[in-house]
Amino acid sequence: MISTAIADQLVTHTATDETGLDEITEAMEGWYNHPNFDPELPVLWDLRGSELSIPEQDVTEWSERNRTMVNDLRAGRKTAWVFGEYRATQFAVDLLGAFDWQHRVRIFNDDIDAARAWLNSTIR
Repeated sequence: MISTAIADQLVTHTATDETGLDEITEAMEGWYNHPNFDPELPVLWDLRGSELSIPEQDVTEWSERNRTMVNDLRAGRKTAWVFGEYRATQFAVDLLGAFDWQHRVRIFNDDIDAARAWLNSTIR
């Protein structure tokens, strides 16, 4: 399950329980269709509290499916993904390596404070 909150000029998607790519896509689309959608706001994906159910081979296909939508709606904007433990590595390689994401994406390994600091900074 993923809940979305908008506070302090930041959109935070927080995952709990088992989380897969369908849930992530649903949360993305929910934000993009939200009446207060603002493409300028940075987005934080907090996946530390979830049990990820994401087969590695599916991330590349998922990235390709969603890349155009994200690039069209949030080109040049920041997104941080925070994973618990060491789950970030393969997801990061698959997500960031294969496609031309036109927004800024960074992966953080269990460091929510570093993710927030980057999102709130002028560093691209």
